[in-house]
Amino acid sequence: MKILVCVKQVPDQTRPVCVNDTRVDLPEVLSWKMNRFDEFAVEAAIQIKESIPGTTVDSVTIGPERTQTVVRRSLGMGADNGWIIHVSPHEGLTPRIIAQIICHELGNNHYDLILTGFMSEDNMNAQTGQMIAAQLNVPSVSGVIQLTVNGDQQAITVVREMGGGMREELLVQLPAVLCVQSGINQPRYPRLSAMLKAASRPLRCIESSTDGIFCQDQMISQIQLPKNIRDAHFLEGSVQEQANALSTLLKEKGFL
Repeated sequence: MKILVCVKQVPDQTRPVCVNDTRVDLPEVLSWKMNRFDEFAVEAAIQIKESIPGTTVDSVTIGPERTQTVVRRSLGMGADNGWIIHVSPHEGLTPRIIAQIICHELGNNHYDLILTGFMSEDNMNAQTGQMIAAQLNVPSVSGVIQLTVNGDQQAITVVREMGGGMREELLVQLPAVLCVQSGINQPRYPRLSAMLKAASRPLRCIESSTDGIFCQDQMISQIQLPKNIRDAHFLEGSVQEQANALSTLLKEKGFL
């Protein structure tokens, strides 16, 4: 099998940001990491590779040079090849454009299975995987919490989450795109020796551009921070004093 895993580099969510009209300005000193949902996708691909001989796993990301760290982490986890698509400009890419770029650059590689995380931690669009499937005209399933490749490797059995705590089991013909949910597995922590090898391995770089090639489907009109509509009351003192204050407060509000 040939598997492609789409990974994204996201900023450390603990860092404060500054909103400037139609964009978010990130602090100059910022740590970056692999999108947590994508870690589950990489692990799912590696587990398939370990169970089916001859399987190869490629990892791809879109962005500037710094995004190579998430691709190398994929290699450290067990991926075979890493792709970086440099796009100018790389800011403000919508899920549709990201899907178009990936399909335009790697669509002819004839992957049997494409895996993505359920969504990204920063934008939370949860759309890229489905749009890749639409571009390639192949089946897609979102919210996957379990997957098993059939013995003939022509189809894959998946279980997906549904609303109200329900689950749905599907038989999906390959090629297909799956958007995996967190909790589908336990992503492995790459060994130091594996990461050292990954750091020296060559990556396949593609120079791309959004100018005049891809359809811009949306634009940002304004960004603003959430308004503070409620006041918070912090209880101080010892545990006993805080407990007494909480009890008094609940009685005043009519909850006790």
